Amino acid sequence: LGIVRDPSEAALAAFVRRTAGVDDLRWTRRPDKVIEGIKIWSARHIPAVLTARFDRMQSAGEVIGAASADQLVRLVSPTSQQ
Repeated sequence: LGIVRDPSEAALAAFVRRTAGVDDLRWTRRPDKVIEGIKIWSARHIPAVLTARFDRMQSAGEVIGAASADQLVRLVSPTSQQ
């Protein structure tokens, strides 16, 4: 979706360092903490990106299965309650 500015291993290592306090993902005792951090981060960014893309598609006359941008976001959100 283009929300990751730097998809490198170094950027992931920096995220792991901030989240788990270790220099390498293999050394963390709580990988779930890192995974949950990524999910929370993506939940903050995905709605705006999807809404903008949905609006562009709708303006271009492209048809997709969701009735609205909000419905689309709810369907794919990592924190949605289905």
